[in-house]
Amino acid sequence: MEENQLVQTASENVIPYLVHFGDMGVSPRVLRLDGENIAFVERCEGPRLGNYIPFASEAELNVAIYSLGKKIAYANKHGVFHGDFTTDNVIVKEGNGPVIIDWDGASLGGVFESDIDYFFSSMDQELRDMRFEEWMKEAYGREIKIKRKFTDQQIMEKYYRMLENFHITGLL
Repeated sequence: MEENQLVQTASENVIPYLVHFGDMGVSPRVLRLDGENIAFVERCEGPRLGNYIPFASEAELNVAIYSLGKKIAYANKHGVFHGDFTTDNVIVKEGNGPVIIDWDGASLGGVFESDIDYFFSSMDQELRDMRFEEWMKEAYGREIKIKRKFTDQQIMEKYYRMLENFHITGLL
């Protein structure tokens, strides 16, 4: 494993979506696959959202939280639920906005509580008193209504191409 990589495990039905989400800036970019439930992802530099909040201006927070709302809505719209969506699992990358990490508890469908509700229920009261929830829910609501640009079939085809490349290069 190279210095700029981290191992990300997830269920085999979620990994194809992580490949796609990495390309879309929702999660770290998948650099290579190792089997059906292990991915090597790009190491993201930047503070965790919980550490970023006390030092950011209200305008910076508004942009970051709004972007985060759109990104988690994008994942949920594809039927993928993070399962542990907290400020500890969001890295704020300079110039790229927030990136959602640690998808090992993610599931495909079957979750009744949205990630956004879990996010706010897990926040401490001081953070909940800020306007985050309003900003994020507005972004989430707008994104969830937008028609998906990529079908499940397109996402799976991209994943299988990447997995096929892994098997070909792994044999050489």
